[in-house]
Amino acid sequence: MKPAFRTGEGIWFDVGQVVLTFTGRQQEIRRVHTRLQTTHSQSHRAISPITISGLGGIGKSTLARVYAHMYAEIYDGNVLWINAETVDSMRASFIRLSKALGLQLADEPPTELLVEKVYAHFQNKKCLLIFDNVENLVTLKLFLPTIRNFMPYVLATSRRTDLNALPANEIRLDVLTQEEAVELIQTQLSKATSANAVKLADKLQRFPLALQQAVAYKIGRASCRERV
Repeated sequence: MKPAFRTGEGIWFDVGQVVLTFTGRQQEIRRVHTRLQTTHSQSHRAISPITISGLGGIGKSTLARVYAHMYAEIYDGNVLWINAETVDSMRASFIRLSKALGLQLADEPPTELLVEKVYAHFQNKKCLLIFDNVENLVTLKLFLPTIRNFMPYVLATSRRTDLNALPANEIRLDVLTQEEAVELIQTQLSKATSANAVKLADKLQRFPLALQQAVAYKIGRASCRERV
């Protein structure tokens, strides 16, 4: 299990664990990786985050987390997860990170100084930043690096679809394919027939969160019957 923060093999901060029942999305994962590497190679441009967008519950954060676990070695183990829902949540993440890194800062440092000090720590290192649940591009920019010659790899998740000026850098998530939905169901419900799995997937319109909740409910019911 990877802790919230570690050193030695890189800085792993607040990424969390992968959902064990994660299935599918392989094409999207490959696309995220390709766009991150391509954008980073264009170092003469301003930082343009790769964004994963879609409805709430579609699996944006899960996809970002799975990507981080799969490709951590590409970034020398330096992966930073930032709660980007509000300015306050981003500040809180950066303050916790700065303390974990042992940076010398005042109790309430100005945001600009806080951001500068954190990024200075990673200036000569590979680093993947994941801003989760971005609601506002203007506030996000307050927490992007301004250090010259420092180009981290930046990934963001958001329900909004207007955060990225470059369409190629936006990966929009849709519902699961029927094959992916059936695999998710049958992986957890071993007794589910293909026909029943297809029926449940179609009933819930192959929406990831709804499928997870339905499967969990069925597992719970089965567990209760076994105890009776």
